[in-house]
Amino acid sequence: SSRGKKVWWVAQALVAFVTIVMFGFKGVFLVAAVMLAIWLAVIFTRLQGVRLPVVSLAMVAFLLFVVLSVFGTGGLLGVRSLPAEVSLAQGASWNIALSALKEGVGRALIGTGPATFGYDFSAHRPQTFNQNPFWSIRFASASSEAAALTATTGAIGILLMIFLLLTVLRLFKIVSVRQAQAAVGERIFFGGTMGIWVAICAAFLLIPFGTVYWVYFFAFLALFVAQGRLRMPEEVQEVRISLQGPPSSSLISSFGGVMLLAVLFILGVYLGRFYAGEVYFRQGLRAAARQDMEQAAIALSRAAT
Repeated sequence: SSRGKKVWWVAQALVAFVTIVMFGFKGVFLVAAVMLAIWLAVIFTRLQGVRLPVVSLAMVAFLLFVVLSVFGTGGLLGVRSLPAEVSLAQGASWNIALSALKEGVGRALIGTGPATFGYDFSAHRPQTFNQNPFWSIRFASASSEAAALTATTGAIGILLMIFLLLTVLRLFKIVSVRQAQAAVGERIFFGGTMGIWVAICAAFLLIPFGTVYWVYFFAFLALFVAQGRLRMPEEVQEVRISLQGPPSSSLISSFGGVMLLAVLFILGVYLGRFYAGEVYFRQGLRAAARQDMEQAAIALSRAAT
């Protein structure tokens, strides 16, 4: 790299480091430590030719982030002007998520629906919650995105996320083993993209995700897959799937498709009743707020039936 590029990347690294330290959040320190740990693992196992000062600085930063994630900064470097943020504890979030899945087989498979953790909280919050100062707050999100996805997407959603993670790890193994001829800079970029995306996945266990986090999740996933696709060996670039088979297989697949459609239809009708009940319940609350008790009684009666 030219001297100007070196100065540019050093400046970027310093800005990122100072920004992370100045915020002073333990969760940010932990995510940064996870990302650096993945990058160092890639350096030690897959790459050669990386300069020793770069690796040494990365190791020092990793140790510093680990220490700060445990002890914090003591308020010396934190942003003190930010208001206090009230959120559920990890234990309470997971208890509510597991209680929601125990409602029935349908809940265990597909959960309660996307962005419905607020309803799960209202239905399954413990009685002891009414004894703390925040008893009147209705939490619409869990303490981590993993707990929220467990409650709202069920076992199918969690299995899909695990399958996606394993697929990315498989792609990384295939590409990294066979790209020994690539330049060191390209391999570092490939491993760094992988580390950032896995760090975002690790943040699933720490914080709830908003729009920005999901954009980063899919953007870095697309960037990682695109890099892997460009460097994937020729023999695995094309995968063909044939649906031809004996008549017995066709009959079994057709029967399975019909059964799947029937199950989806039944679940749609079953869950649609709950959705209609929520709509009527909300109409009843609005009518009661307007002091229209007759309309409120009609709506709440429809919600109950």
